[in-house]
Amino acid sequence: MRIVLFVSIALVALLGLRHIAAVATNYDQDGTLKKGQRLCHLVSALILWASCASSIYDQSFVPLIIGILVEYMVRHAIIRSGQR
Repeated sequence: MRIVLFVSIALVALLGLRHIAAVATNYDQDGTLKKGQRLCHLVSALILWASCASSIYDQSFVPLIIGILVEYMVRHAIIRSGQR
């Protein structure tokens, strides 16, 4: 079970790294980053990495799942607020 946990943590950490790469290159899958998208990517990476750290500390999937859900909700809330 621990192997599955650490593989899951590694995958979520890679998702956070993908957000950092988008900020560093100023480019993501939708093209060049617009104003405010850099901060959104940084917040997403921080949330994902914090959930990884909590999951390592607790040795459970719960913080990892909560972190993924919170990151998804925050990212979509930021996207919706920018469309107004």
